[in-house]
Amino acid sequence: MPVTGDGPSLEQYIETRLNLLNEVIVKVEASFDRRFGAMEEANTLVAKGVDERFAHHQQLSQTLQQSAQLAIDKAERAQSAHNVAANEWRGTLNDFKSTLVSRAEFDRLSSDFAAYKLEAARLFSAAAGEKTGSRETKDDSKSMLAIVIAVATAAVTLITFALTHLK
Repeated sequence: MPVTGDGPSLEQYIETRLNLLNEVIVKVEASFDRRFGAMEEANTLVAKGVDERFAHHQQLSQTLQQSAQLAIDKAERAQSAHNVAANEWRGTLNDFKSTLVSRAEFDRLSSDFAAYKLEAARLFSAAAGEKTGSRETKDDSKSMLAIVIAVATAAVTLITFALTHLK
């Protein structure tokens, strides 16, 4: 049935309206696609930002762990060097201690040396007293020289003994 009048026919009216509705649907779909695309892009950027933030914290954590490990290694090397030096020092002290004479041995050596000195002084004074009373002979000179050599030998022996035990 044709419509009389100035306007479009019903078929044209419906077709126009369907075309407009179709166009609206296409535009709404495109708008939704753009909006979902923008939201997807925003979500991707947010995820990337979160990943970067966690990556930064992971890098910072790794750097801190490496620094801590370096400090631990350095402290362990220093402690090891200290322990080696302390052990060497203890060894040196023990070696030195083993070369020293004990107090009792030192007192014995000192009294022996004092006895030699006393004996030498007695012999010298006896020899000097005899010289004043009589004429000095060759035999007296030889005996005096023998005494001096004996005392000197005893002193050198004691000193050598003491030095070998001090090393």
